[in-house]
Amino acid sequence: GVEMNKNNLDLSKLKAVIFDMDELMVDSAVVHDKIVEGVLNKHGGSLSVLTKEDEASFYGKRISEFLTYIHDKLNLGNLASPEELYKEFKEAYLKVFAKEVPIMPGLMELVKYLQHKFRLAIASSAPRAGIEDVLKRLELTEAFELLVSGEDDIVNGKPFPDIYLKTAEKLKLTPQECLVLEDARNGVEAAKAAGMYCIGVHNPYTYERVGQKQDLSKADLQVNSLVEIID
Repeated sequence: GVEMNKNNLDLSKLKAVIFDMDELMVDSAVVHDKIVEGVLNKHGGSLSVLTKEDEASFYGKRISEFLTYIHDKLNLGNLASPEELYKEFKEAYLKVFAKEVPIMPGLMELVKYLQHKFRLAIASSAPRAGIEDVLKRLELTEAFELLVSGEDDIVNGKPFPDIYLKTAEKLKLTPQECLVLEDARNGVEAAKAAGMYCIGVHNPYTYERVGQKQDLSKADLQVNSLVEIID
């Protein structure tokens, strides 16, 4: 089981486990980057304008915010609005995303382990159709009773707590009854700001690619992969 008592977490009240999706359930950054690069190339731009720090700072945030940032950084001006970039991104994303994205080690075992003990939900900055496609491909649709997407009427994206508060509200639970699994600093900060317990799960692939470990120090517990949670 999870050695969480050393953090004085009272898990007796816990009723739901809320999963983030990108980089936690699936290793999606490579596919995301490929799709964004394709969209930018069409307008004469490229992701190469980003520093590693830039890239790391956007993990967990909504892709629309990322595209707005790049749009301004590339001075795309009237060539293509951030809204157009997002529309192009989403079209390409829905074609390939679920098919091409690898699953994170330990995910299936963890979901099986948790689903008989807790209610499960997903709170992800990803487009709703993308979340649905991934769950369908992994045959996990039945396991999650609720999906909340960054596209739902969430005013502020992560690191603001809005998406997690909305998830608790829809589950009719208090934040204290929810445990969040997150891989990104923005997500951990959102979960803690919502008043929830949070396990920070480091993503080894992101570290290999970006060379930066996400700062998950605000989490109640940090692990190096989903596998460690059930070990």
